[in-house]
Amino acid sequence: MPWTSDDERLRALLAPLDEALRAADARFPVPIRPPLALGTVPGWFSVEDGRIVLSERLVADGTHAPGEPEGPRALDRWRRALASVLEATVHAAMGEGNGPAWARAGLAVHVADACCPDLGLADDALAAARTGDLGAHPRAGVAVLRAWQAQGLDPWSQAWAVWTGQLAEDDLMEALISAAGRVLGPSGVGPVADVARPAPHDVPTTLGPWTLARVEVAAHPRGGRVVVEGEGRCAPAWAPADRPLSGVAVSGAAGCRLLASAGGPVGSWEVRSAGGWGRILGARGVGFVFRPTGRFEVVLADAFVGGPEDLTVAERVGTSGVTTGRWRVDGPHRLTLYGLSADGVTLHGRGGSSPEFAVPGAGGGLGAGVAMLDGSTWTWTPTDDGRMRFDGHLGGATVEMVLAPTDGGSRA
Repeated sequence: MPWTSDDERLRALLAPLDEALRAADARFPVPIRPPLALGTVPGWFSVEDGRIVLSERLVADGTHAPGEPEGPRALDRWRRALASVLEATVHAAMGEGNGPAWARAGLAVHVADACCPDLGLADDALAAARTGDLGAHPRAGVAVLRAWQAQGLDPWSQAWAVWTGQLAEDDLMEALISAAGRVLGPSGVGPVADVARPAPHDVPTTLGPWTLARVEVAAHPRGGRVVVEGEGRCAPAWAPADRPLSGVAVSGAAGCRLLASAGGPVGSWEVRSAGGWGRILGARGVGFVFRPTGRFEVVLADAFVGGPEDLTVAERVGTSGVTTGRWRVDGPHRLTLYGLSADGVTLHGRGGSSPEFAVPGAGGGLGAGVAMLDGSTWTWTPTDDGRMRFDGHLGGATVEMVLAPTDGGSRA
């Protein structure tokens, strides 16, 4: 027998498994075959001082070892012993790491099952993966590895990179998100379509360490975004207006919180400059206000937008008034303005040498510009200096504005 033991009880347990162990030995991807012993250990095995110590429970009387979870995927004590020997050998080969336990345990299950494909050694772990709780069920990591394998990734390479901490946090979260949809999908990974899944999470919610979860958020007329506090990801994270969000989320070692946000640049902003129509334009007194309710305001306070050649006019006239409308989420960092009109906007003189006058400003100048905002779609991009770039189209031209917060402005 490739794996040897001095314990007569253990040899008697493994004797019926001799053929399976020899077949596994021929397929096993690592060269070591640690000696075997029996002892009192947490779980089914441990690796101690170069030996594999199997649980004393495996040599108890009965078809199933004490502590074997009940259910149709329960392993009899001989298959549990076989799985434990093979899994423990992978643990021994991988050694100590600073990554999550599910990476090593999941690979161990994957290897054991691949070496004995007709014995269902991974079925209980694949079923446990339907809970999404890799922290409580480290062997369920096999489902993540097989989801990656279906994407063309090598389970050994991926598990080693995770176990040894070679993947950066962002890369690991993205990799887990890519697997979560398959693991928690209707069919799952492996023969688990009959295994119930936990109900989806609504927000706000908390995910424990190393959790995969389904997320469902009801539609909102404004739309919104799921933001993550802590180590985790949600995909998709953005819900366009009037559409529900249905996706998956994952957490890292410390868990995370999933929270609802408006999904737009909530706060008050001042237009500092604009570019479009082949011109670079300065701006004075033009403010945008994005309310978390979806209300949008254009606040003009003695406002003017123009180039250097317009300075003389800017000294003589301004535009004032407040017009309101709505904003809605159209995608990641993308929003549409609607329901706007320029009614109530006034073009006026600025006093001093300019004649005093005040006339409706909806028909031209900034008033016409405000009217053009209605129905326009914009991409908003926070900048490193706390400002925001606002890119869209007006009057057939590509327009870029630079906005500065006047109240701390949000990046929700």
